[in-house]
Amino acid sequence: MALLSEIQKPTTLPPPPKRFKHHVLFSYAAEDEEYVNAVHAALPPELNVFNYKKAGIWGKKLAKELEHLYKNEAPFCVVFLSKAYLASEWTEKELGIVSRVARGKPGYMLPVVLDGTVVPEIADIAWLDKSLSPEQLAGRIVAKIQEPPPKPWWFYLSLEAKVAIAAVVLALILFSPKIINHYRPSRTTVPSATVTEVITAHVVNSGPKSSTIVGQRLKFGALPIEDKELQLDKPASATIAPGDHSVTLIARGLETKCDDEGIRPNNDQVGKLLGPQPVTLEIDIRESDDAPGQSRRQSVTFPAAQLKQLVDKGVAGDANPCN
Repeated sequence: MALLSEIQKPTTLPPPPKRFKHHVLFSYAAEDEEYVNAVHAALPPELNVFNYKKAGIWGKKLAKELEHLYKNEAPFCVVFLSKAYLASEWTEKELGIVSRVARGKPGYMLPVVLDGTVVPEIADIAWLDKSLSPEQLAGRIVAKIQEPPPKPWWFYLSLEAKVAIAAVVLALILFSPKIINHYRPSRTTVPSATVTEVITAHVVNSGPKSSTIVGQRLKFGALPIEDKELQLDKPASATIAPGDHSVTLIARGLETKCDDEGIRPNNDQVGKLLGPQPVTLEIDIRESDDAPGQSRRQSVTFPAAQLKQLVDKGVAGDANPCN
């Protein structure tokens, strides 16, 4: 922990970096607004400060907006710490977000201690205090913004070294299957299915990563049977590793559709209708590169005649009146 008191005189102010909307963010309690406003007023007019009372976040979901704001909107955040700041639920949340960002982006948090209140989050960060006038603090903020950004290690390599490294990386990408496979997602198809008393789907994952079955159903087309959601057999896993797999699906009971006389046909009556007409098996698969909640539907059709055993087992043996 350190207290800085030296003052630097501001000079020309650069624009904000392209990926940011603001030069700096202010995080403070309402009770400290007088000093913060004086600092803001002393800044050059071209310096873009996000101050929630001046810019406003009216109508937005506050927690989500604060998370986005402190992570993405500016390269620096000035935190005006005080007893009032720690007593407020929302500024305490802001401090938590700013601290998390600062752990991944050193130099992001710029603490200003207003009344001697020091917190663990700034234990290893140099901070300023209210002994600086608003004009002096404004000068320090401008000086911080004027500092050139740190250069990455590869900036200092010679052009020849950079070209050699790029050539090695390119060769590894082009000629190493392991590296290529690392970036390839799963890709899953369902080429065929067979039906007995259960449905066995032939599932092929041609990618190097696992996919996941997230839904499955049988659609009976013109047959007088309601479409049916299927269940994975208990020993079966919804995770499809790379390679070929046989996945067993179970239909626990089938319900027939009401006829014109209000009767549901039995399994014998439905069995007489089985023929070449198509029945469709649909399987929803989430590939490794799909977003959460997203999936891709794979379909395979087969003749209804293959359903004989499934109909005999799953459709009731008695014709029942519709309720």
